[in-house]
Amino acid sequence: MGAKLVYGDETRWEVCEEVAGKTGHRWSLWVTPSASVVCYRLAPGRGADVPKAHLATLRTDLVAVVLVWDRYSADQCLAQDHGALIVASCWAPVRRDVLKAARSWPELERWMVTWVDDMRALSHLKKARLEGWDETGPLAQQSAAFAECHRDLETHLSQMQARCEAPLLDPDLHLVKQKVLSRLHHHGDGLTVFVERPEVAMDKNTAERILRNPVVGRKNSDGSGRVWSAPLAARRLSVLQTVWLWGLNPPHWLSVFLQAGADKGGRCPTDLRAFLPWHMTPERREERARPAPVTLSPLTDQAQEGDAMAGVDTS
Repeated sequence: MGAKLVYGDETRWEVCEEVAGKTGHRWSLWVTPSASVVCYRLAPGRGADVPKAHLATLRTDLVAVVLVWDRYSADQCLAQDHGALIVASCWAPVRRDVLKAARSWPELERWMVTWVDDMRALSHLKKARLEGWDETGPLAQQSAAFAECHRDLETHLSQMQARCEAPLLDPDLHLVKQKVLSRLHHHGDGLTVFVERPEVAMDKNTAERILRNPVVGRKNSDGSGRVWSAPLAARRLSVLQTVWLWGLNPPHWLSVFLQAGADKGGRCPTDLRAFLPWHMTPERREERARPAPVTLSPLTDQAQEGDAMAGVDTS
């Protein structure tokens, strides 16, 4: 809740139990990853109340927090409810709209190619600008190489904005073009957040990549069997994905945590700082990144020794 840049996405998750007032078994698994934590939430629906509840605990002293979303319909509500929040839109749906229009109307293929090339050039300019960016300094005090790339990016973006707004004044504009360009114009502010905030991506691929493992698991397990197990799955995913985000070895981390609980008689350790990656020393994180050491009990050693004496192959 202290992050300045958060990504957001959601996918379906089956909960195979009847719930009063809900039709069907389709729930939604939401993810909001930041630079240090991956947080999952499971909810019966995909309404704006879910991200609102999550963002309600944002630290009050934060300003200009950026949330990168997939052109979410409730983004304006989120921004209004949280004055510190800036909602950045993803460029992938814009590209998808253009390609879909050309597939439906072959005569729009040249128009489609122009826009796809423009978006590709914009992405290259953003990457080139990042090579000279010093994240510790303000935008106005960056290097000459960064300033040159920044001017090229602004020029290219202004040309794209002109090619979007000028055709919208034509009353005879193709209906499909009007629909695509109107949507692009409507989300223009969110699509250009990255200009003044170089650390902000043009897409939400960060969230999509983190959702990939749960999606594969969902296809194998069909989701959750009971309502009580759904939030447990979300908490488990949050812990393991956060551990993985820090480069730790999840089985090693889990074995240490579970052993600490066993040493306390099956109770959760009261001091969790030893298990939180951001509280670990670099040496501890390096140790936890390796596989867990395998220790054999004396009884196991004696059994293997007896097998060897008897000529049993234990390899």
